[in-house]
Amino acid sequence: MTQTLQPPPPTAARPRRTAKPAVRDEAPPAGQMELRRFTAPTMSLCLDAVKNELGTNAVILATRNVATRRWLGLLKREHVEITAGQGLRMPRRPQPRPAQATRPRAAAARKPGEALLESTGGAAAAYLGVQKEVGQLRELVGELVDQVQNSRTPHLPDDASPIFRRLLDAGVSQCHASAVIKEAVERRDRADATDRPALDKLVHKALAERLAEAGPSCRRGKGKPTVIALVGPTGVGKTTTVAKLAANLKLKENATVALVTIDTYRIAAIDQLKKYADIIDAPLAVVSEPREVKDAIARVADHDFVIIDTAGRSPRDAVKLAELDEFLTAADPAEVHLVLSANHGAGSLKMALKRFAGLRTDRLCFTKLDEAAELGALVDVAAEANLPLSYVTHGQNVPADIEPACAKRLASLILEAEAETPAAAVA
Repeated sequence: MTQTLQPPPPTAARPRRTAKPAVRDEAPPAGQMELRRFTAPTMSLCLDAVKNELGTNAVILATRNVATRRWLGLLKREHVEITAGQGLRMPRRPQPRPAQATRPRAAAARKPGEALLESTGGAAAAYLGVQKEVGQLRELVGELVDQVQNSRTPHLPDDASPIFRRLLDAGVSQCHASAVIKEAVERRDRADATDRPALDKLVHKALAERLAEAGPSCRRGKGKPTVIALVGPTGVGKTTTVAKLAANLKLKENATVALVTIDTYRIAAIDQLKKYADIIDAPLAVVSEPREVKDAIARVADHDFVIIDTAGRSPRDAVKLAELDEFLTAADPAEVHLVLSANHGAGSLKMALKRFAGLRTDRLCFTKLDEAAELGALVDVAAEANLPLSYVTHGQNVPADIEPACAKRLASLILEAEAETPAAAVA
């Protein structure tokens, strides 16, 4: 006779209680972390229990779903079990992005591996792995850069590579940097083949030799004033340089100086130069036609120097450059200084050099050394122009911030990137 099992008679309904997470401790072996198991109806409750008992730095080692049966095996209930430990310090878990934080997740659909990655320990381990891979990638990129640079300059010895890179970082072109290093290596004695400071000194010397010095302007004699003209693009500081040069010649050289300006395009420039002329007690003539220049210079023929301030010209404006050439032809200056700003890029400097070459320029004057991020382009420009350097300026103070160009000082500025300001080395 078959007996049918009947469920027990219904009883009075009891108040439903929220299941509390169960915690079981496992004694750890010597030298290992403490392991504990947590059981709760849902993943969120189980994770809360882990945080409350072990803190936010707990390491989750395993998660699984556990099924329990009640009422003679007919009713099944699933629980979440987490095995976690403490005692291992790990980095803080990266915060999820808002889009990820708001994405709905179904606890039942997640695999145990996903739950482990989302845990504090799993995310920390992944974070450390990414950091290690990034470090290895950086090392690989650095090696590739060195290989590329060495392949481009196979004639350079290994100990010359660091100073070669310093030249490139300073803005010196690869062509001139290679030539400088090659000259220094050829001059190095065999006894100093491994002497790094000796190589640095030879590189400094070879670099300075590429920056020829014109020296300060000199007097020609009584009745024959030295006529100096400053030309260059707009915005390079010609008017301020004229004032600095005039003040230095008068105050330091005890010379008599007269000023002439053909910059009639900017009233502000005339007013500025007039103030400087009044301060140093120098006559100022304003001319607007080439034929007026000769007369203006003749009226101050008893002075030692006549400095001409010209209007800035765009290197692309061929018409204005032709007008400027007419003024210079009438003035017949003894010195024509091409004024360039050191904080301009190598491309702009070379373009200006090419366009102003037809104006009988015979010297280079670099301004705004204090504003330049790198000075290596001066080497390329000086070499391409094949002109000596006359003066450099490094500030707005008149008459202090101007000096005759010194090749050794400029070479030091190019090589010593740690120098605080160019003015400190030039002064």
